[in-house]
Amino acid sequence: MLKNNTNFDPEIDRENRQRSKPKKKRIKQDTNRRYQLFDAKAPISRRQLHKRMQKIKEQRKSQSDIIAENGIIAVAPTIN
Repeated sequence: MLKNNTNFDPEIDRENRQRSKPKKKRIKQDTNRRYQLFDAKAPISRRQLHKRMQKIKEQRKSQSDIIAENGIIAVAPTIN
């Protein structure tokens, strides 16, 4: 039953699908890059360099499961 109290007709549904326009995918633009394209070789500010290095250090720290204390490296125990 449809909203207008009529039975569902697959033929009408097919016709409506063919009539409808295919939707275009939206490309999400990065608001920080609206004036210039990204260039990996471009110089960056010292502040941005520190932020990026901090992010890299955090990623390495979170991915590592090795604990180092007093020069001794101990692998985290596995649970059986």
